[in-house]
Amino acid sequence: MRGDRDRFVYVDEVDCIGCTHCAATARHTFFIDDEWGRARAFRQDGDDPETVAEAIDTCPVNCIYYVSFDDLVTLEREREGQIINNAARLVGGDGVSEGPRGTSEADVMRTGGIRCEDCPGRGCAECPLYGVGRNPEYLRKVEARASRQAARTRRNEEGGERGASVSL
Repeated sequence: MRGDRDRFVYVDEVDCIGCTHCAATARHTFFIDDEWGRARAFRQDGDDPETVAEAIDTCPVNCIYYVSFDDLVTLEREREGQIINNAARLVGGDGVSEGPRGTSEADVMRTGGIRCEDCPGRGCAECPLYGVGRNPEYLRKVEARASRQAARTRRNEEGGERGASVSL
């Protein structure tokens, strides 16, 4: 796998409920791990982006994220020590015996508000894939907002000049 892509797919197996939907929708990207019964991305370019996006959009627990290459490497390294206790999940426990939950070094997991399923399309100012304020979609929105503001200011100034020249 190379780090020359914008984003990579990652399944947070701690949150995954093993519904198999992603593996059925994008079967060349996701599979269900036999040992833990959770989804996992096994091939980043297995399906076309639209199919992967459909699998992500229809995940019932939103546990599939787009992450940067650096975060993917960190998360996969951290997953090595993770043990999911399925029995505890069935009786109301959190189901995690060991692992990186809450202590991850990956940026995307330390800032939970940024774990967006359809990034970078949403245009978040704090997109982890581009750095704060550098998401192209966010920049496009900022530019459009500034353009609308400038047009409003011009209309107000033109209206003000016309109002000033009217004498009563």
